[in-house]
Amino acid sequence: MPQSVPLAVPLLDLRRQYDGIREDVLAAIARVCDSQSFILGPEVEALESEIAALTGAACAVGCASGTEALWLALVAAGVKPGDSVITTAFSFFASASAIVRAGATPVFVDVDPGTLNLDAVAVGRQLRDHQLRTKRLKNLRAILPVHLYGRPADMNAIREVAAHHNLRVLEDAAQAHGALKTQLKRYLSPALLILDEVGYLPIDQRGADLLFQVISQRYERRSIVITSNKTFKQWPSIFNGDSTITSAVLDRLLHHAETVIIEGSSYRMKDRIET
Repeated sequence: MPQSVPLAVPLLDLRRQYDGIREDVLAAIARVCDSQSFILGPEVEALESEIAALTGAACAVGCASGTEALWLALVAAGVKPGDSVITTAFSFFASASAIVRAGATPVFVDVDPGTLNLDAVAVGRQLRDHQLRTKRLKNLRAILPVHLYGRPADMNAIREVAAHHNLRVLEDAAQAHGALKTQLKRYLSPALLILDEVGYLPIDQRGADLLFQVISQRYERRSIVITSNKTFKQWPSIFNGDSTITSAVLDRLLHHAETVIIEGSSYRMKDRIET
């Protein structure tokens, strides 16, 4: 019987990412060494300007590390010793260590299994649990969601929960800065984009935001064809009952697109098998 060979999986391996940007990284390091501006300087100012433009923020401030940035944000939000902060149970340890460094206690809440990001429903459930609120959520000040693996958390739902309980929201975007814009760029470049069978599966908040941006930004610039077997009255079910995003998407479609209704037999394999 052949023996299994253990597979060595490194804890952290950035080689593939680095190989794609190696020349840019080395060129930037060379510019810093040549200018001798090892603290702040033109490279930091350029990065701050680029990050602000990418995220749509009024300004951006460079820090020594992402951990320090989280700590500074927590302190600026008024988090102090004796407070507690809700965060995800699945993240890089800096998300929790920054809370501890601020003197507060991290309260871990489970993730949405579909996105691996902080589950807003679970957060709401924790806040409604009176026993938990009195024992573990003493002096609760904020919620710190993490946008993991380039996938933004459901911020609309998290902000709604936070507003209901008068909590600040601080986002850890170390792994997802500019994620929506990066993905959006892929859908804006083709001369013709076809989105087939919209509504075959439900669309989450992130997907809904992306769809809205694609429709809006391709309008009068590029062609787009969207097919669906659902009537417009059924579209709220596509977006999990979110009437706001449904209205926004349909507003773009009904006012800026031509609707073609095709009636007849279905050629879907699933429908043909069932009949």
